[in-house]
Amino acid sequence: KVGYILSENLNYYKKANMKKELMLDVSKFNLQNNFSSIGEFKAFILNNNIKYVYIRAGGRGYGEAGNFYTDPNFQEYADACEYLKIPFGVYFLEEAVTSEEIDEEINFIQEFLENNKYENNILPIALDIEKHAEKGRADDIWDTRYILVNEMIEKIQKKGKNVIIYSNANIANKYLSNINTQLWLAYYPNIDQKPKYWYSDTSEEGASNTNLISKMVAWQFTETGIKNTINEKVDLSIVYNDFFVTGSMNDIKNDISRKSKAVKKIFKLKDKKNNIDIFSIGGINNI
Repeated sequence: KVGYILSENLNYYKKANMKKELMLDVSKFNLQNNFSSIGEFKAFILNNNIKYVYIRAGGRGYGEAGNFYTDPNFQEYADACEYLKIPFGVYFLEEAVTSEEIDEEINFIQEFLENNKYENNILPIALDIEKHAEKGRADDIWDTRYILVNEMIEKIQKKGKNVIIYSNANIANKYLSNINTQLWLAYYPNIDQKPKYWYSDTSEEGASNTNLISKMVAWQFTETGIKNTINEKVDLSIVYNDFFVTGSMNDIKNDISRKSKAVKKIFKLKDKKNNIDIFSIGGINNI
């Protein structure tokens, strides 16, 4: 059926039917609580068909001092992913409260990456933005925190790196809808299998926030594995396959130009006063 949707919503409809893969994120705590060795970590990836991995690089402490730290097991995880040829990325806990601290964090990340170069480290840099059970140094700026985060995103992108933001879905819905990049959101339903639906299909308040959903490319659906399927109590996400290829994914025209042959078979696009004429949505899984 021929219909019209706003051009800014096209990416959401396009992504809705894309193939989704399983992604794991890890830190030193997983080697303390889930895997007795890096060998077990490797076996877990292979046995559970993990397509992507995020490894904690470090971060800024959320206490008043805001000291930097690195994850002591990063290199072990990265070496394992490199050996298995698994695409991976780094995540960094972001706690800047001023532009000066934004620059400090960017320098920290840049130095870390320069000292830890891997061929398969190809995923966007993930900035982890969270509320904490205890008092956090950024608690007083949540209403405007997205401004500083966007500043950091822009500065990192100017250095030629892509960025994705990780956060709790409810927090993102309340404070981070105006973030200018991809989103990786956490929401944990009570399930016993890998979701066959998307976060936008839930009854959560953020699921109806089209501004949020249009930027969402990854959904962390559990922090305790999958009952009767994956017994290790680990963080797992489903993510759009090859989500990292198109950078921010905010510009659908750039996405189409990169995949022109595949897209032309599926879409016939015609701009009509900021609308897009869609003649066919079927078969979009082939992108």
